[in-house]
Amino acid sequence: MRDVQFHPVTDRPLHVDFQRLAAGQQIRVKVPVVFLNEDTCPGIKAGGVLNLVRRDLEVYADPDSVPDGFEIDLGEAGIGDSLRWSMVKDTFGTRSTIDRDFVVTTIAPPTVVEEVVAAPVAAAPEPVKGKGKGAPAAKAPAKKK
Repeated sequence: MRDVQFHPVTDRPLHVDFQRLAAGQQIRVKVPVVFLNEDTCPGIKAGGVLNLVRRDLEVYADPDSVPDGFEIDLGEAGIGDSLRWSMVKDTFGTRSTIDRDFVVTTIAPPTVVEEVVAAPVAAAPEPVKGKGKGAPAAKAPAKKK
């Protein structure tokens, strides 16, 4: 099965696409990435943030042996490190659809927000008291044509 379309209200299947496979043919699938030792990662402990570049990795795989997920170990990753396709623990005989060693995730440094201290606002001048009913009314803005 390649794709299923569901009715938006009843969630009943409306259309199903199937893919025909020849013997020995590989299929193109997306496999999720699982991160190991996230709680012991030195970069995250130092305040870094795990920046996911790719949640899923698209690979060519044998239909009988599509992995449930790829594992990447964060045990020694520090702030500023990039974890790439070559760092996947086991590729299960799959081949990436991208022909280079691409970035899967990075450990980004924490963002520091500078607190801006506002200067004290000078007191507004008091209206002049004099004869009449009070201060003149403010002029209305000009009308646009």
